[in-house]
Amino acid sequence: MAVSYKKYIFPEVDKAGGKPLAKVSDLPGDLMKSVNAYFAKENLHDTQGIALPGLSKAADLLKAAKKDAGTNELTVKGGLDGKGDLIISVTGILPGPKPYEKIAIVRPGFAKVVEDMKKEAHAVVNLQKGDGAVDKSAADLAKGLKTTAQTPDAADFGGITTGNVVLTAHGTPGKVSGILIGKELGSRTPEQIVQLLTAGSDKKKNLSKAFSGSVMLVGCYTASGTGAVPPGYDYSTFAGQVLKLLRAKGYSKCNVKGMPGEAVVSHDGTKTTVAVDHDTTLDAQDDANLVNNLSGTFGAKKR
Repeated sequence: MAVSYKKYIFPEVDKAGGKPLAKVSDLPGDLMKSVNAYFAKENLHDTQGIALPGLSKAADLLKAAKKDAGTNELTVKGGLDGKGDLIISVTGILPGPKPYEKIAIVRPGFAKVVEDMKKEAHAVVNLQKGDGAVDKSAADLAKGLKTTAQTPDAADFGGITTGNVVLTAHGTPGKVSGILIGKELGSRTPEQIVQLLTAGSDKKKNLSKAFSGSVMLVGCYTASGTGAVPPGYDYSTFAGQVLKLLRAKGYSKCNVKGMPGEAVVSHDGTKTTVAVDHDTTLDAQDDANLVNNLSGTFGAKKR
């Protein structure tokens, strides 16, 4: 039975024609371009980088199909099937005549991921308004997330159940027994950060306990430190302390992410990177919710 597509994505969004197998040389790269084009058409911005765990299987499928096809022509298509999975198929007619069809699932539940992305909301808070560097970072971050930077006294997190809550400021590092750690973010301690998120006078603006997204601490050294706790001093990361305090308040679904060195925000505000890295823990996140520990990009939770 031939595969039935609900939505075509590869090689072009909403076009069913497919691409000749012989002309597909870089499937991972070509498919990601098509997925990004689909996101753009849906007015979505994938700051996390969506995971496509079945790409290797799709690559193996194409390799086998090229061997099966020989000089005969087959067609490669990709998109969503009736179950909402992202698939790649190779179809056609081989001598005989004999129908040919091979399918690889690139990402199960892709349609649900897209729907979840559409529900995301974001907040960016400038913790040091008036500081030129922080003002620019906050503006760039807000632009990248298609929102407007807020000040702490006006911050509203109440309508966000998934997405990114970004707090940006200068981070204050310190050395304890030779260990470089983050001590404050915008002159705020972890306790004060959690108070800003959860203990505002207007309860409707406080972060919901249903929030399942990421709290981003965009400031230098907010994830610097080690997991060791020697006698007499807690070396846990600043972001780790924020996470621990949120967990104690009943925030069981969210992530907290910080920067292990000097934070740099891209000009388009779509990602943060670390200019000076240290031997530190990048993410403050417990084992209940696995995270992507690479390069400080937005969103600790893998899609």
